[in-house]
Amino acid sequence: MKLDWYWIKQRPQYIAENLSKDNNVYVLYKYSYRRKNLQKNKTNSNIKLIPIFTIPNFLNKINVLKKASNFIIKSKIRKAVKKIKPDIIYFSSIFPVDYIPNNYKEKILYDCMDDYAVLETQPIVKEEAQLISRANIVLVTSEHLKKTIIDRYGNEITQKLFLVRNGFNALKVNNIEDNFHKAKPKYTISYIGTVSRWFDFDVLLASLKRYPKLKYKIIGPVDSNIDLPKNNRIQFLGTVENDKLYKVIKDDVALVMPFKLNKIVESVDPVKLYEYIYFNKNIITIKYQEIDRFKNYVYFYNNVEEYTKQVGEVLKNKKVKYNSIEREKFLQNNSWAKRAEKIEKIISQ
Repeated sequence: MKLDWYWIKQRPQYIAENLSKDNNVYVLYKYSYRRKNLQKNKTNSNIKLIPIFTIPNFLNKINVLKKASNFIIKSKIRKAVKKIKPDIIYFSSIFPVDYIPNNYKEKILYDCMDDYAVLETQPIVKEEAQLISRANIVLVTSEHLKKTIIDRYGNEITQKLFLVRNGFNALKVNNIEDNFHKAKPKYTISYIGTVSRWFDFDVLLASLKRYPKLKYKIIGPVDSNIDLPKNNRIQFLGTVENDKLYKVIKDDVALVMPFKLNKIVESVDPVKLYEYIYFNKNIITIKYQEIDRFKNYVYFYNNVEEYTKQVGEVLKNKKVKYNSIEREKFLQNNSWAKRAEKIEKIISQ
């Protein structure tokens, strides 16, 4: 993992935990010296965590230090591989292929979670092409991303490409209920996740003008290069532990995914939609082809006007768009445990 294990709990951690039920799993991750936004991420004791201590990221802007950092990471990975002798090396992000010892002949799995070529600031297409070429299995999280990878690297990789979507983790929250039957009117909408360059504050601000009682809560870390709007009806709460999230949002009228539609977003299978459904709330999200399968669970919008209209819709609604049976079936079919089972099946074949 390029991210610290204790960063916001996401696909790599959930997959590792579920794979560790029937396998010996070692997780090598780059240690972050900035501990402020990290979480506890208590994990299955079967996982062996191996932090890689190297030069802090803010110093990697200096070329000689960046090279030194990469050398340290490469050395630590090679040393670990030689000692552990794994049957499979699972890349949850892009690393140069030469980080693996030259005499390693076992299987390599690359989990391509995003379109890194447009997500990253530095050119990494060459590194990813080498990793895909060397890998025995390449996982992708969306149909759009699968097509993008084939278009970029050639049809010959099609046979080792497998779609394994994101999923949902059964959070330790017992009291998920339908709060709409309570008498008190609700005017707060929340967003859960990272605020980055694809976050669309314009739709939020437009809806605040339209509905004077409306308020927003933004729950999660904010990238350092983001200009935040100054509005006392938008509250930034920072990172909240997973098992405390429901307590923070349980009285909200809805949850939102207000993204600017771009190449990054079009390839995303958003984990937050799975989690939003678990929280049993009405959901407003930007519409794009990859998430059309969520249509029975969400309110879609295409522009500012439609977003404002959908906010009005959830403010006046007295019930959630989907029922408890639909919700339970969806969550059972889209758990991280199911995703790990599929990965194990792919590996065994």
